Amino acid sequence: MVVLAAASWWFRSDLDVTKTTIDVNPSTFDVLGINVRMDKERFLLVNIYRPPDTNMNTFISELTDLLDSVAGRYTIFMGDFNCPDVTCDCVDTRVLVLLHLPAIV
Repeated sequence: MVVLAAASWWFRSDLDVTKTTIDVNPSTFDVLGINVRMDKERFLLVNIYRPPDTNMNTFISELTDLLDSVAGRYTIFMGDFNCPDVTCDCVDTRVLVLLHLPAIV
């Protein structure tokens, strides 16, 4: 089990799992990185929590820095981004564009 801030993750005993340092120091979100090796496959799990009262423009900038820091690695992002769009209950369009995602409701 790996614990940081309010996140804890449980993994099967046959997985090689290690906490990793993320090379960014964001002020608008908490981040936890876990390296996972399964047979010959390796990937990085990144958990993000962004409090809803943090500045969205700063968050976008810091998220960009995070994406740049993991470029070239197979990475799965998860967590609570708290990024509602101002006009609906959808995800902020800037986040969708940054992550190359279709519209998410």
